[in-house]
Amino acid sequence: MKARKHHRVSNRMLLAIFVLTGFVLLLSPQKVTGKVHGLFTGVFKFPLRVGRQISLSARVSDTPGQNLRQKEIEYQNHIANLVAEIEEKTNQIEQLSLIRSREYALSGAGLIMADVVSSTTQGSKNELIINRGQRDGIEAGQFVLGWNSIIGTISQVWDRQAKIQLLTDRDSMMAVSFDGLNKQTLLDGQGNGKAVIQWSRKKAEVGQIIYAQKKAGFLDCPMITGQVIECKMNDQNPLLWDLTIVPACDIAMLPSVTVIVMNPTK
Repeated sequence: MKARKHHRVSNRMLLAIFVLTGFVLLLSPQKVTGKVHGLFTGVFKFPLRVGRQISLSARVSDTPGQNLRQKEIEYQNHIANLVAEIEEKTNQIEQLSLIRSREYALSGAGLIMADVVSSTTQGSKNELIINRGQRDGIEAGQFVLGWNSIIGTISQVWDRQAKIQLLTDRDSMMAVSFDGLNKQTLLDGQGNGKAVIQWSRKKAEVGQIIYAQKKAGFLDCPMITGQVIECKMNDQNPLLWDLTIVPACDIAMLPSVTVIVMNPTK
């Protein structure tokens, strides 16, 4: 008995059949192609539905993971911000502790740290704007420290900001001393970062320290404010001296200052 012959269709033949079928469908009327599409959809409706459900379930399962990652990053950033804030507060506490340890006269005073918002150190107006105001207990007349030295006084106050009139401002007039703390004289601001003591009876050496005199309710003890950079005879009276003074710190380099509140509200 003869075995049946198995007819095998070659790959080339299959390719030719598919290409020919594609051309036929391409050239067929829209009604015919619509019926073919409907037939294909009906035959494969169930497999397509199952595949779509699997795809949607995969997307839904990814969403909780993405939300969890987002929350994790948000919390990490929040913690990083808190760490930076704690470091900033720690630095402020260290600076305030340093001021108190060096200046015993400030042991009972309130010290308010403030950032410098803007500064003017050239020309006749020498002043700073800080980010503390009435809400923080700032009042006009209070002395201001920079690098543990008096740099000026509060001249104007707003709700959340205040202006510091530097000792070198053209309108500044500060009681100071240099030849014994009990001998008071006036330091007259000249603008451009300098001040003068005019008609001094005492000659001063270059580098000699100038002290801001104590003032009831504002400063309980003299504190350094500047130093002499020049001492020359007065043009009108050779028995008197004119002293040129500069601040005891580089005011242009100050990122922050400290306001002295002698009678802080408890």
